[in-house]
Amino acid sequence: VAVSADGSVTCWGGNNDGQCDVPIQVGTAKNPVASAAAGYFHTVALLADGSVVCWGFNGSGQCDVPEGVGTSENPVDRVAGGPRHTVALLADGSVVCWGNNLIGQCDVPSGIGTPENPVSNVAAGSSHTVAVLLDGSIVCWGSNDFGQCDVPSDVGTPGNPVVGAAVGYLHTVALLSDGSIACWGWNGSGRCDVPSGIGTPANPVASIAAGGSHTVAMLADGTVACWGYNNEGQCDVPTGIGTPANPVASVAAGNRHTAATLVDGSVACWGANFAGQCDVPRGIGTPENPVVIVAVGGEHTVAALAD
Repeated sequence: VAVSADGSVTCWGGNNDGQCDVPIQVGTAKNPVASAAAGYFHTVALLADGSVVCWGFNGSGQCDVPEGVGTSENPVDRVAGGPRHTVALLADGSVVCWGNNLIGQCDVPSGIGTPENPVSNVAAGSSHTVAVLLDGSIVCWGSNDFGQCDVPSDVGTPGNPVVGAAVGYLHTVALLSDGSIACWGWNGSGRCDVPSGIGTPANPVASIAAGGSHTVAMLADGTVACWGYNNEGQCDVPTGIGTPANPVASVAAGNRHTAATLVDGSVACWGANFAGQCDVPRGIGTPENPVVIVAVGGEHTVAALAD
């Protein structure tokens, strides 16, 4: 999913469940998109008015936005998509989840997202959900078969606060305020083995993303590092991407592919491309049509365009 500067949305890649069929009322001049998220087979758009629209596979109700969520009285601030569930962070710091809840991934813990304990960011994995609280702590709920919800004791403390989170299929990644990264959960293919020199005081990380079995970091200097499973080249950053002449502005990760928005508004994708998920459409990410946000699902990519 790519969000463009004009608030429009473009999707490409796998579309077996309609996850790339943007509703006609979404991303128009009257109804611009502010940000987007993608599950494996569904897409979530946060509109500028704080409402939410979902489309694509809805077998677990992941596209059925609960009544009262995203209204003028209860606007949404952020969205996240798991394979079969959707998460919304409301402007008041509370969290709402809907869709598949077989392992408790939609059961927001008591005391999380209250006026006394507001949430600042959310992320969604295969069967678990993560919230970063305003105080810098981090909470995980849902499946914990591989320790993906066992937050390390030294992460999210007053001395080591979390400022961002990303969630893969079975692992969790936290970005700390000092620019370092902490990873936990299943470490198959080394997805939790942060490379030496990444996230140091000399080389801090600015943002993170997590794919099905790989992890992506955008560094403060605009370079990109990827590690973990690389069977489809999802960790092979293309030559010329993230250089001083071509710095990256944000990153996103799907099941087996990776996407980056560049400072110039263009988009780069690499990794699995069997469904065309890395074939950026002609005219997207040009100087006339720059991209501001990109989101990645299981087999599709979404871009929001600039205003």
